[in-house]
Amino acid sequence: MKEATNNVTDELLAKYLLEEATMAEVEQVRVWLSGPAENQRYFNHFTLIWEQSRELAAHSTVDEAQAWLRLQDRIFAATEARVIRMRQRRRIVYAAAAVLLAAVAGGWWLTRDSSQATKQLALRADDSVVKDTLPDGSRVTLNKHTTLEYKGRKVRLDGEAFFEIAPDERHPFEVIANGDTVQVLGTSFNVCTVKWSTGSDGMVVIVETGSVRVRSGSKIEEVQPGEVVSSDGKGYLQKGPNPDQLYAYYRTHQFICNNTPLGMLVRKLKAVYGIKIIVENRELEHLKINATFEDDSLDQILSVIEKTFPQIHIERHGQQIYIK
Repeated sequence: MKEATNNVTDELLAKYLLEEATMAEVEQVRVWLSGPAENQRYFNHFTLIWEQSRELAAHSTVDEAQAWLRLQDRIFAATEARVIRMRQRRRIVYAAAAVLLAAVAGGWWLTRDSSQATKQLALRADDSVVKDTLPDGSRVTLNKHTTLEYKGRKVRLDGEAFFEIAPDERHPFEVIANGDTVQVLGTSFNVCTVKWSTGSDGMVVIVETGSVRVRSGSKIEEVQPGEVVSSDGKGYLQKGPNPDQLYAYYRTHQFICNNTPLGMLVRKLKAVYGIKIIVENRELEHLKINATFEDDSLDQILSVIEKTFPQIHIERHGQQIYIK
């Protein structure tokens, strides 16, 4: 049985959720929850699966003892399942709810191909960036207006997210976006779903560390650090060097421009600040800028652009900005 700091076990958490814990045990759990952030994340994942198990309980035929071991092994990223020695019947009674949780939810999490394994957990970022740790230990940062559905080490993405994957050679991590797949063992990379001007849906993958394998239809590309690959969801892949660091703004709050074309920076400013910026002379888009903006306002950034390039004049009319 998994034991967290301060002797808070899964058995105790089950009693807490069942409202069968003593006052002293309730206080123990509350003190534990007020501790490191990882305690709250652990409890949140435990509670999520608990709630899902209530919906599936009536249909479960999973062996309880085995499911409990599998739950410990997979959900909480244990390296080896631990044998539970039930020496006292009283212990079994208090763990009953947790075992039922393992028996029911365990089938959903641990048997990927089961016909009953139809539900997934999801993370959603609406108007703010969301950071979380997945049950396998991988960390993810969701950009605004992004949804991530996950089950085991397979996730489905709609929007943009940065992944830091926990290594597991036996179980590759997969990201599915607009029909294409990114497969990794342990690395960090950014994935963004896109709709191209042609009307097709695709994705853009940028690798920071390690390497990934991107598959679109029958085409496969190995992507290394500093490279970017784009797909159209129809079997077309294009790979090349990543030209800028602007994609990371939602994580770093920095616009890093290293000989970056002005047009590329303008497109990012439009997306981040939600305002229409019109470059009247397309030749200006090819001007190269070297600067780093950290938590600067849009007006401050535009002021630097105007001072950097004497030939540029910037005007604002309501919610539209003109670069002339």
